[in-house]
Amino acid sequence: MTGKEDYTAGVNWIRERYQIPLILVSMGKEESRAYYNGMMVEVKPFLQKNTIIRLKF
Repeated sequence: MTGKEDYTAGVNWIRERYQIPLILVSMGKEESRAYYNGMMVEVKPFLQKNTIIRLKF
């Protein structure tokens, strides 16, 4: 979307152009990040046998 390979650089690119207070970044089944108010929180997923993983094509 941004052309950036680094997630944080991509979020910063978006913030420079748009006033979005909360940006969520999904990194598939590896982890997710939330960027808000100058903070970044990164968490590992909680996967179980009934977890649905969506694939983008």
